[in-house]
Amino acid sequence: MKSKSMINIRRFLFAVIIPFSFYYILVLMQYVFVLFSPIDWSIQVLAVGFDNVRFINQCQALLFPIFIFFIFDENKPIRVSSYLSTIFTIAFALYSNGRGLMLVLIFETLILFIFFAFSQHKSIKMIFHLILIWLIGAVVYYVLWELIPSLIWNELSVSELVRSVGARPIIWREALLIWREYPLFGIGGMAYSDPSNGFTYNLGHPHNSIIQVLLEYGLVGFMLVLLFSMLFFTRAINHLINFEFQKHYPFTLLALIGGSALSLVSGVIVMPLSQFLWVLMFCVVYIELSSNLKVYNSKLKFSLSVGFQRASVLMLIFFLLLFSFFSYQYIMGQDALIMDAGPRFWLVGRFIY
Repeated sequence: MKSKSMINIRRFLFAVIIPFSFYYILVLMQYVFVLFSPIDWSIQVLAVGFDNVRFINQCQALLFPIFIFFIFDENKPIRVSSYLSTIFTIAFALYSNGRGLMLVLIFETLILFIFFAFSQHKSIKMIFHLILIWLIGAVVYYVLWELIPSLIWNELSVSELVRSVGARPIIWREALLIWREYPLFGIGGMAYSDPSNGFTYNLGHPHNSIIQVLLEYGLVGFMLVLLFSMLFFTRAINHLINFEFQKHYPFTLLALIGGSALSLVSGVIVMPLSQFLWVLMFCVVYIELSSNLKVYNSKLKFSLSVGFQRASVLMLIFFLLLFSFFSYQYIMGQDALIMDAGPRFWLVGRFIY
């Protein structure tokens, strides 16, 4: 019999993924409208539309393991909807030409292969479904965004119209050059998007969480964040290996790891939807860890009290804010920072003069 907490978390996770399943339906409706509308569209409309799909690439890295979790649910409608959503996650990832996302999805799939292989319950069936999802997703992509458009417009395929400009190495190098001038405390949180920096591509964030934290908070802030991250993920993985856990835990932990990995080439920590999902997965993982806190601490030779951990987090936040304040005042000058209306918050904003 399922515990009450397990049922509540399951319902919560399903409520989180529902809007994204409907988003897939909306994109498909728009696609059908383009194909059968009396308006004389060109194939370029699909190339432009990929930008909207690419906007949720960061979310897909966090959602993919959760969709997989629900394809084995006891409720048939939930299984079917999650199965379709997982297939379209693959298809839309291929459509958006998200190379970083594809690498993360492959990584998450390989980890799931390993996890299922060591699972004692229907491991062959689970691995078979994973392979089938990738195959169907690839076929759906080919039919919808390669075959049909080529038959209707008799032009280039969509994939040839959505190539990336490859700007990441350029913005990473430029960001690191600025960081070298202020290595200890950085230039201040959200300061990357200041137009006066003169970046070749002013994209609001450097598409790399490590470089962004290093540039805006310096070595001091970066080391604090790195220490906290290492302690948290080490404990989370140790919990998976050595302790009993609820069914959702491996999938939410994998979602958190996958989202963090994609943040190395994307804006997971700054785009509002993916940022929100990342924090949710972090909280769900933390809830699982805290459920066995007494057992965990009893097996450690050295442990920190919960009060000390909370105080450490608060001090970390305080010092990051303090460093940002002084960075604004003495590095960026007296110009006011006006937060952009969106879609980027927390670690990034826009300077408006």
